[in-house]
Amino acid sequence: MNKELIKSNLLFKWITILSAYIFFLFFHILFFPFKINNRKIVVCNFYGNGYGDNPKYIVEELLKMKKSLDIVWLVSNKREYKFPKGIRTVKIFSIRSIYEFMTAKIWIDNCRKYFFYNLFKKKDTVYIQTWHGGIGIKRSEKEVEACLAKSYVWSAKHDSKMIDYFLSGSKWLSDDIKVNFWYDGKIEETGLPRNDKLINESKLLKEKVYDFYKLNNNMKIVLFAPTFRKGNTKAEFMDFAKLKTALNKKFDQEWVIFLRLHPNIKELKVDLPEYVINTSFYEDAQELLCAADILITDYSGIMFDMMLLDKPVFIYANDISEYKRDRNFKFDFEELPFCYAENDLEFIKNIENFSEEIYWNDLKKFKEKLFLYENGTASIKVAKKILEIMHFK
Repeated sequence: MNKELIKSNLLFKWITILSAYIFFLFFHILFFPFKINNRKIVVCNFYGNGYGDNPKYIVEELLKMKKSLDIVWLVSNKREYKFPKGIRTVKIFSIRSIYEFMTAKIWIDNCRKYFFYNLFKKKDTVYIQTWHGGIGIKRSEKEVEACLAKSYVWSAKHDSKMIDYFLSGSKWLSDDIKVNFWYDGKIEETGLPRNDKLINESKLLKEKVYDFYKLNNNMKIVLFAPTFRKGNTKAEFMDFAKLKTALNKKFDQEWVIFLRLHPNIKELKVDLPEYVINTSFYEDAQELLCAADILITDYSGIMFDMMLLDKPVFIYANDISEYKRDRNFKFDFEELPFCYAENDLEFIKNIENFSEEIYWNDLKKFKEKLFLYENGTASIKVAKKILEIMHFK
């Protein structure tokens, strides 16, 4: 790409950002005089990507408490997502969404708010950041600032200044937030709401998933959940046939493979054999974890969610050198209690040589090192905190 084209694209990008800034600034100012509704909560998940993750479980708890709340959920496309009664949806990045923000008592989000969209927060509005990751293996935020787009860094710093409470599920995560998130505010060490059902309702949710996919109860599930890569998941490079054969032999069971693509690329078309089910559009990954007997991932923090269920996790990292150059890692793989391989041969050997006794002993020590706060009550604690802020008795 020649220099003139690069300059032209960069100029177009900044003109677009500036135009959005001016557009949203006008409506922030217009709606600023409007009174805050002390019963209104505005919620967002992955920039409008439906009903899920930590915000979902907080809202479900609030709905159980049956208070007269006005819960607004921002979505990218209203027709794509189903919501329970008691939630009204508003299109994200719309004029109406700015009005909802400027008149809400509570904001709940699990991602950064763009600096040109959420320009400022009223003094009496409280912003709760749940984040979309818990313990993570990939370096992120301040650790990789030099690799991030300037617009994202500005948004991240601006977002952190507005946050009133940041949720944490472990001492490890609390320390990471303090060091790497440009944040020095309050951290609520409640556990992460999305993990409550892993602890409290694992059996029930397993039955739900089996029923949804019409699986025989004798079948075992291995969930393959690769993380996001630039342009490709590389899911096609996993030898599913060898995987299924090795699992059948090792555990003397019949296995089905669930593929779960990262939300950023779940639309990617992947050719799969009949014994592999694409679960990328199943609305709740935590429910899939409850159903799965084994998790295979690469660099996704989902491994630490599965850890709470005390189930086996295998790491398949066939492009680790490339990924190190891009993001690098918070942990050395040798520190982790999970079996790790860089190619198909090593991976199959890890399955063949897997020892439950060694795994659970290593897992116990690793959990103690992280100092977890997860006990299945995070959703209730956060919901009660919200009602307290809103002055409900």
